[in-house]
Amino acid sequence: MKAKSHARSNSLPSESHPVVADLEDKLRLLRALEATSSSLSSLCKNLAALEEMYELHDKFVDDMLDGSLKLLDTCSSSKDALSQIKGCVRDLESSLRRKIRCKSSLVNEIRDYFISRKQVNKFVCNCFGNMKRMQKSNATLVESDDDLAAMASMLNEVEAVKLEEGLECGFRCLIKTRMSLLNLLNH
Repeated sequence: MKAKSHARSNSLPSESHPVVADLEDKLRLLRALEATSSSLSSLCKNLAALEEMYELHDKFVDDMLDGSLKLLDTCSSSKDALSQIKGCVRDLESSLRRKIRCKSSLVNEIRDYFISRKQVNKFVCNCFGNMKRMQKSNATLVESDDDLAAMASMLNEVEAVKLEEGLECGFRCLIKTRMSLLNLLNH
């Protein structure tokens, strides 16, 4: 019997983020200015360079926080949409198991299922729109570094493929449920 082994790859970038490189440049400049002279004008230059360094750092942190908040919002919305669909499917399956003689309540539950399905489709379209907008904003951030731009492009493609695979799986489940419901209604 084969021994199962789990291998993990190191997916860290080979180069640092451009903001980190800018911060390192500013630190080198500060150290060089500090070593050359201690006059008032050089002290002012040092303080100005330090201020630029802090502004770069703040911008970098703000960009990272904004991106993580957008990702959290998207995850929360998708979780809510999927739980709504699951609830509608559960109610519909429960009604079919009880074999309700009243067709109006069954029709209402089927209608609710299709309404929630339309809402999920609308949500998916909004997610793709948001993803495209995020890709455009990320493209402006990484235009200066070709390697980083290639890596960001590759990560965006992987992200899109994973999202599409997840959505395809979800839609296959919805189609199977729909087919089973239609088969039950026809019998």
